[in-house]
Amino acid sequence: MKIVKEKELTFKNDKIVVLKLTNKNNIEVLLSNYGATILSVLVLDKNGSKTDITLGYKSIEDYLKNHNNREEYYFGCTIGRYANRIANGHFKIGNEKFDLSKNEGENHLHGGFCGLNKKIWDYKLNDSNNEVIFNCISNDNEEGYPGNLNIELSISLNDLNEINLKYKATTDKPTPVNLTNHVYFNLNGGKRDVLNHNIKLKSDFILENDENNIPTGKFIPVTKTEYDFNTKKNLRDSAIMQMDGYDNCFVLNKTNKKLELVGSISELNNPVSIEIFTTEPSIQLYTANAFDGSFIGKNNKSYQKFFGICMEAQKFPDSPNHSNFPNSILNPRELYEQETIYKINIIDDKY
Repeated sequence: MKIVKEKELTFKNDKIVVLKLTNKNNIEVLLSNYGATILSVLVLDKNGSKTDITLGYKSIEDYLKNHNNREEYYFGCTIGRYANRIANGHFKIGNEKFDLSKNEGENHLHGGFCGLNKKIWDYKLNDSNNEVIFNCISNDNEEGYPGNLNIELSISLNDLNEINLKYKATTDKPTPVNLTNHVYFNLNGGKRDVLNHNIKLKSDFILENDENNIPTGKFIPVTKTEYDFNTKKNLRDSAIMQMDGYDNCFVLNKTNKKLELVGSISELNNPVSIEIFTTEPSIQLYTANAFDGSFIGKNNKSYQKFFGICMEAQKFPDSPNHSNFPNSILNPRELYEQETIYKINIIDDKY
Protein backbone atom coordinates (compact mmCIF):
# COMPACT_ATOMS: atom_id res chain seq x y z
CA MET A 1 0.00 0.00 0.00
CA LYS A 2 1.52 3.29 -1.07
CA ILE A 3 1.87 6.02 1.52
CA VAL A 4 0.22 9.24 0.32
CA LYS A 5 1.57 12.73 0.97
CA GLU A 6 -1.61 14.68 1.76
CA LYS A 7 -0.04 18.09 2.31
CA GLU A 8 3.30 19.88 2.36
CA LEU A 9 4.04 23.37 3.64
CA THR A 10 7.01 25.43 4.82
CA PHE A 11 7.54 26.38 8.45
CA LYS A 12 10.70 28.12 9.69
CA ASN A 13 12.45 27.14 6.42
CA ASP A 14 11.62 23.47 7.01
CA LYS A 15 9.16 21.26 5.19
CA ILE A 16 6.16 20.08 7.17
CA VAL A 17 4.25 17.15 5.70
CA VAL A 18 1.02 15.30 6.35
CA LEU A 19 1.23 11.62 5.37
CA LYS A 20 -1.60 9.12 5.09
CA LEU A 21 -1.36 5.39 5.82
CA THR A 22 -4.26 3.19 4.70
CA ASN A 23 -4.90 -0.53 5.09
CA LYS A 24 -7.23 -3.00 3.37
CA ASN A 25 -9.92 -2.34 5.97
CA ASN A 26 -10.08 1.34 4.98
CA ILE A 27 -8.57 2.56 8.23
CA GLU A 28 -6.60 5.76 7.70
CA VAL A 29 -3.85 7.13 9.93
CA LEU A 30 -2.65 10.68 9.28
CA LEU A 31 0.85 11.54 10.51
CA SER A 32 3.06 14.62 10.46
CA ASN A 33 6.79 15.12 10.88
CA TYR A 34 5.93 18.09 13.13
CA GLY A 35 6.32 16.46 16.52
CA ALA A 36 6.17 12.99 14.93
CA THR A 37 2.45 13.37 15.50
CA ILE A 38 -0.58 11.15 14.99
CA LEU A 39 -3.03 13.69 13.58
CA SER A 40 -6.01 11.40 12.99
CA VAL A 41 -7.18 7.81 13.07
CA LEU A 42 -10.22 7.32 10.86
CA VAL A 43 -12.35 4.17 10.87
CA LEU A 44 -15.11 3.22 8.45
CA ASP A 45 -18.42 2.25 10.04
CA LYS A 46 -20.96 -0.19 8.56
CA ASN A 47 -22.76 2.72 6.90
CA GLY A 48 -19.63 3.77 5.05
CA SER A 49 -19.02 6.89 7.14
CA LYS A 50 -15.57 7.79 8.44
CA THR A 51 -15.16 8.54 12.13
CA ASP A 52 -12.01 10.12 13.55
CA ILE A 53 -11.45 8.46 16.92
CA THR A 54 -8.75 10.91 18.04
CA LEU A 55 -8.88 14.49 19.26
CA GLY A 56 -6.70 17.33 18.04
CA TYR A 57 -6.34 20.60 16.21
CA LYS A 58 -8.48 21.18 13.15
CA SER A 59 -5.48 21.24 10.80
CA ILE A 60 -1.71 20.98 10.70
CA GLU A 61 -1.67 24.75 10.26
CA ASP A 62 -3.25 25.08 13.71
CA TYR A 63 -0.50 22.95 15.25
CA LEU A 64 2.06 25.32 13.75
CA LYS A 65 0.17 28.45 14.87
CA ASN A 66 0.47 27.17 18.43
CA HIS A 67 4.20 26.43 18.18
CA ASN A 68 5.07 29.15 20.71
CA ASN A 69 2.05 28.56 22.92
CA ARG A 70 3.00 27.37 26.39
CA GLU A 71 -0.54 26.14 27.06
CA GLU A 72 -0.04 22.56 25.88
CA TYR A 73 -2.44 19.70 25.17
CA TYR A 74 0.12 17.51 23.32
CA PHE A 75 -2.45 16.17 20.85
CA GLY A 76 -1.10 12.95 19.32
CA CYS A 77 2.53 14.00 19.47
CA THR A 78 5.72 12.25 20.52
CA ILE A 79 6.74 13.12 24.07
CA GLY A 80 10.27 13.33 25.46
CA ARG A 81 13.07 13.34 26.34
CA TYR A 82 11.21 12.41 29.46
CA ALA A 83 7.47 11.79 29.36
CA ASN A 84 5.54 12.81 32.47
CA ARG A 85 7.03 14.72 35.40
CA ILE A 86 10.42 15.17 37.01
CA ALA A 87 10.15 16.69 40.48
CA ASN A 88 11.57 20.18 41.00
CA GLY A 89 13.11 20.01 37.53
CA HIS A 90 16.29 18.26 38.63
CA PHE A 91 17.92 14.87 39.03
CA LYS A 92 21.35 13.38 39.66
CA ILE A 93 23.44 10.92 37.73
CA GLY A 94 26.09 9.76 40.16
CA ASN A 95 27.13 12.87 42.04
CA GLU A 96 26.37 15.29 39.21
CA LYS A 97 23.17 17.33 39.43
CA PHE A 98 21.25 18.43 36.33
CA ASP A 99 18.69 21.22 36.28
CA LEU A 100 15.88 21.06 33.73
CA SER A 101 13.43 23.67 32.53
CA LYS A 102 10.37 24.04 34.77
CA ASN A 103 7.24 24.22 32.66
CA GLU A 104 4.65 23.02 35.19
CA GLY A 105 5.08 25.10 38.32
CA GLU A 106 8.29 23.95 39.96
CA ASN A 107 8.33 20.70 37.98
CA HIS A 108 9.48 19.54 34.56
CA LEU A 109 6.78 18.03 32.33
CA HIS A 110 6.94 16.13 29.01
CA GLY A 111 10.41 17.33 27.98
CA GLY A 112 10.01 21.01 28.80
CA PHE A 113 9.05 24.10 26.83
CA CYS A 114 10.37 22.77 23.53
CA GLY A 115 10.39 19.02 23.72
CA LEU A 116 10.18 16.43 20.97
CA ASN A 117 6.57 17.43 20.34
CA LYS A 118 7.75 20.72 18.79
CA LYS A 119 10.62 19.38 16.76
CA ILE A 120 10.50 19.02 12.98
CA TRP A 121 11.60 15.45 12.42
CA ASP A 122 13.36 14.04 9.39
CA TYR A 123 11.46 11.17 7.83
CA LYS A 124 11.59 8.46 5.22
CA LEU A 125 8.93 6.17 3.81
CA ASN A 126 8.93 2.40 3.75
CA ASP A 127 6.03 1.54 1.45
CA SER A 128 6.60 -2.21 1.74
CA ASN A 129 5.80 -2.08 5.48
CA ASN A 130 3.30 0.81 5.25
CA GLU A 131 5.66 2.61 7.63
CA VAL A 132 7.01 6.11 8.23
CA ILE A 133 10.40 6.29 9.96
CA PHE A 134 11.01 9.54 11.81
CA ASN A 135 14.36 10.72 13.14
CA CYS A 136 15.53 13.67 15.20
CA ILE A 137 18.37 14.73 17.48
CA SER A 138 17.91 16.31 20.88
CA ASN A 139 21.11 18.28 21.44
CA ASP A 140 23.32 18.27 24.49
CA ASN A 141 21.92 20.56 27.23
CA GLU A 142 18.57 20.95 25.44
CA GLU A 143 16.03 21.82 28.17
CA GLY A 144 18.87 20.92 30.56
CA TYR A 145 19.36 17.29 29.53
CA PRO A 146 22.91 15.95 29.15
CA GLY A 147 24.13 14.36 25.94
CA ASN A 148 23.16 14.33 22.29
CA LEU A 149 20.22 11.96 21.96
CA ASN A 150 19.54 10.42 18.55
CA ILE A 151 15.94 9.18 18.28
CA GLU A 152 14.26 7.01 15.68
CA LEU A 153 10.53 6.33 15.69
CA SER A 154 8.74 4.15 13.17
CA ILE A 155 4.95 4.29 12.91
CA SER A 156 3.22 1.68 10.77
CA LEU A 157 -0.30 0.42 10.02
CA ASN A 158 -0.95 -3.20 9.07
CA ASP A 159 -3.99 -5.15 7.90
CA LEU A 160 -4.64 -6.38 11.44
CA ASN A 161 -5.54 -2.75 12.20
CA GLU A 162 -2.46 -2.34 14.39
CA ILE A 163 -0.85 1.06 14.70
CA ASN A 164 2.67 0.09 15.71
CA LEU A 165 5.07 2.58 17.31
CA LYS A 166 8.70 1.47 17.66
CA TYR A 167 11.17 3.80 19.37
CA LYS A 168 14.95 3.61 19.42
CA ALA A 169 17.50 6.02 20.90
CA THR A 170 21.22 6.31 21.52
CA THR A 171 23.25 8.86 23.46
CA ASP A 172 26.83 10.04 23.91
CA LYS A 173 26.37 10.85 27.63
CA PRO A 174 24.29 9.21 30.35
CA THR A 175 20.80 10.74 30.23
CA PRO A 176 17.25 9.87 31.30
CA VAL A 177 15.01 8.74 28.42
CA ASN A 178 11.29 8.03 28.52
CA LEU A 179 9.42 8.29 25.23
CA THR A 180 5.69 7.94 24.54
CA ASN A 181 2.85 9.18 22.37
CA HIS A 182 0.10 11.45 23.73
CA VAL A 183 -2.81 10.51 21.47
CA TYR A 184 -6.28 11.25 22.88
CA PHE A 185 -8.90 8.66 21.99
CA ASN A 186 -12.62 9.33 21.81
CA LEU A 187 -14.42 6.41 20.17
CA ASN A 188 -17.58 8.39 19.43
CA GLY A 189 -15.66 10.76 17.18
CA GLY A 190 -15.63 13.64 19.65
CA LYS A 191 -19.40 14.07 19.60
CA ARG A 192 -19.59 13.83 23.40
CA ASP A 193 -17.44 13.05 26.42
CA VAL A 194 -15.92 9.65 27.24
CA LEU A 195 -18.00 8.81 30.31
CA ASN A 196 -19.60 5.93 28.40
CA HIS A 197 -16.17 4.49 27.67
CA ASN A 198 -14.93 1.33 29.36
CA ILE A 199 -11.36 0.90 30.54
CA LYS A 200 -9.44 -2.28 31.26
CA LEU A 201 -5.88 -2.32 32.62
CA LYS A 202 -3.75 -5.19 33.86
CA SER A 203 -2.51 -3.38 36.95
CA ASP A 204 -2.56 -4.21 40.67
CA PHE A 205 -0.88 -1.00 41.82
CA ILE A 206 -0.80 2.71 41.09
CA LEU A 207 1.94 5.09 42.14
CA GLU A 208 0.99 7.30 45.04
CA ASN A 209 1.20 11.00 44.09
CA ASP A 210 1.62 14.14 46.15
CA GLU A 211 -0.49 17.26 45.57
CA ASN A 212 1.60 18.14 42.49
CA ASN A 213 1.18 14.73 40.83
CA ILE A 214 4.73 13.75 41.75
CA PRO A 215 5.26 10.14 42.91
CA THR A 216 6.07 9.71 46.59
CA GLY A 217 7.77 6.39 45.85
CA LYS A 218 4.96 4.30 47.35
CA PHE A 219 2.88 1.71 45.50
CA ILE A 220 -0.83 1.69 46.31
CA PRO A 221 -2.88 -1.52 45.78
CA VAL A 222 -5.92 -0.98 43.55
CA THR A 223 -8.00 -3.86 44.94
CA LYS A 224 -11.46 -2.67 46.03
CA THR A 225 -10.73 0.89 44.89
CA GLU A 226 -11.83 3.10 41.99
CA TYR A 227 -8.43 2.40 40.41
CA ASP A 228 -9.09 -1.28 39.81
CA PHE A 229 -9.52 -1.82 36.05
CA ASN A 230 -8.52 -5.48 36.00
CA THR A 231 -12.10 -6.13 34.99
CA LYS A 232 -13.66 -3.75 32.48
CA LYS A 233 -15.10 -0.68 34.20
CA ASN A 234 -17.33 2.04 32.78
CA LEU A 235 -15.96 5.49 33.59
CA ARG A 236 -19.42 6.82 34.48
CA ASP A 237 -19.48 4.33 37.36
CA SER A 238 -16.26 5.69 38.85
CA ALA A 239 -16.39 8.14 41.73
CA ILE A 240 -13.05 9.54 40.51
CA MET A 241 -14.83 10.83 37.38
CA GLN A 242 -17.28 12.68 39.62
CA MET A 243 -14.31 14.66 40.88
CA ASP A 244 -11.13 15.53 38.96
CA GLY A 245 -10.76 12.42 36.77
CA TYR A 246 -7.74 10.19 36.30
CA ASP A 247 -4.15 11.31 35.87
CA ASN A 248 -2.38 8.33 37.37
CA CYS A 249 0.48 5.98 36.67
CA PHE A 250 -0.74 2.37 36.64
CA VAL A 251 2.00 -0.17 37.30
CA LEU A 252 1.46 -2.97 34.81
CA ASN A 253 1.40 -6.63 35.79
CA LYS A 254 4.51 -7.53 33.84
CA THR A 255 8.09 -8.18 34.91
CA ASN A 256 9.88 -8.08 31.58
CA LYS A 257 10.19 -5.94 28.47
CA LYS A 258 8.19 -8.25 26.23
CA LEU A 259 5.37 -6.84 24.13
CA GLU A 260 2.13 -7.75 25.92
CA LEU A 261 -1.57 -6.91 25.86
CA VAL A 262 -2.05 -4.63 28.87
CA GLY A 263 -5.35 -2.81 28.41
CA SER A 264 -8.28 -1.75 26.29
CA ILE A 265 -10.67 1.10 25.58
CA SER A 266 -14.25 0.49 24.46
CA GLU A 267 -17.57 2.32 24.56
CA LEU A 268 -21.10 1.24 25.32
CA ASN A 269 -23.09 0.65 22.11
CA ASN A 270 -20.06 1.26 19.91
CA PRO A 271 -18.58 -1.48 17.68
CA VAL A 272 -15.10 0.10 17.76
CA SER A 273 -12.62 -0.70 20.52
CA ILE A 274 -8.86 -0.43 21.03
CA GLU A 275 -6.41 -2.85 22.59
CA ILE A 276 -3.08 -1.59 23.92
CA PHE A 277 0.10 -3.67 23.77
CA THR A 278 3.41 -2.42 25.14
CA THR A 279 6.90 -3.33 26.31
CA GLU A 280 6.77 -0.61 28.99
CA PRO A 281 6.26 -1.03 32.77
CA SER A 282 3.40 1.44 33.18
CA ILE A 283 0.47 3.27 31.61
CA GLN A 284 -0.39 6.85 32.49
CA LEU A 285 -4.18 7.05 32.30
CA TYR A 286 -5.36 10.60 31.69
CA THR A 287 -8.99 11.57 31.11
CA ALA A 288 -8.56 15.10 29.71
CA ASN A 289 -9.25 16.70 33.08
CA ALA A 290 -7.81 20.06 31.99
CA PHE A 291 -10.23 20.60 29.10
CA ASP A 292 -12.63 23.39 29.97
CA GLY A 293 -14.52 24.09 26.75
CA SER A 294 -12.27 26.96 25.69
CA PHE A 295 -10.45 24.91 23.05
CA ILE A 296 -12.18 24.39 19.69
CA GLY A 297 -10.93 21.22 18.04
CA LYS A 298 -11.88 19.03 15.10
CA ASN A 299 -15.30 19.58 13.55
CA ASN A 300 -15.44 22.93 15.41
CA LYS A 301 -16.22 21.00 18.58
CA SER A 302 -15.63 22.57 21.95
CA TYR A 303 -13.56 20.11 24.00
CA GLN A 304 -15.10 19.85 27.43
CA LYS A 305 -13.75 18.15 30.53
CA PHE A 306 -13.44 14.34 30.08
CA PHE A 307 -13.60 14.56 26.29
CA GLY A 308 -10.71 12.17 25.69
CA ILE A 309 -8.64 9.29 27.07
CA CYS A 310 -4.86 9.01 26.93
CA MET A 311 -3.13 5.73 27.68
CA GLU A 312 0.53 6.67 27.62
CA ALA A 313 2.86 3.67 27.73
CA GLN A 314 6.03 4.71 29.52
CA LYS A 315 8.51 4.33 32.34
CA PHE A 316 7.53 5.60 35.77
CA PRO A 317 7.36 9.39 36.25
CA ASP A 318 10.26 10.92 38.17
CA SER A 319 12.21 7.66 37.93
CA PRO A 320 15.65 9.36 38.05
CA ASN A 321 14.81 10.50 41.59
CA HIS A 322 13.60 7.11 42.91
CA SER A 323 16.07 4.28 43.38
CA ASN A 324 13.21 1.75 43.76
CA PHE A 325 11.76 2.58 40.30
CA PRO A 326 12.86 0.87 37.08
CA ASN A 327 16.01 2.39 35.61
CA SER A 328 15.47 5.17 33.09
CA ILE A 329 19.09 6.23 32.49
CA LEU A 330 20.45 5.47 29.02
CA ASN A 331 24.23 5.19 28.76
CA PRO A 332 26.54 5.49 25.74
CA ARG A 333 26.79 2.26 23.70
CA GLU A 334 23.34 1.22 24.98
CA LEU A 335 20.17 1.15 22.90
CA TYR A 336 16.85 2.47 24.19
CA GLU A 337 13.95 0.50 22.73
CA GLN A 338 10.22 0.81 23.28
CA GLU A 339 7.28 -0.64 21.37
CA THR A 340 3.58 0.14 21.74
CA ILE A 341 0.67 -1.02 19.60
CA TYR A 342 -2.83 0.41 19.41
CA LYS A 343 -4.98 -2.28 17.80
CA ILE A 344 -8.37 -1.21 16.47
CA ASN A 345 -11.15 -3.78 16.63
CA ILE A 346 -14.41 -3.35 14.75
CA ILE A 347 -17.23 -5.82 15.34
CA ASP A 348 -20.58 -6.20 13.61
CA ASP A 349 -22.63 -6.59 16.77
CA LYS A 350 -22.68 -3.69 19.21
CA TYR A 351 -21.64 -4.08 22.84
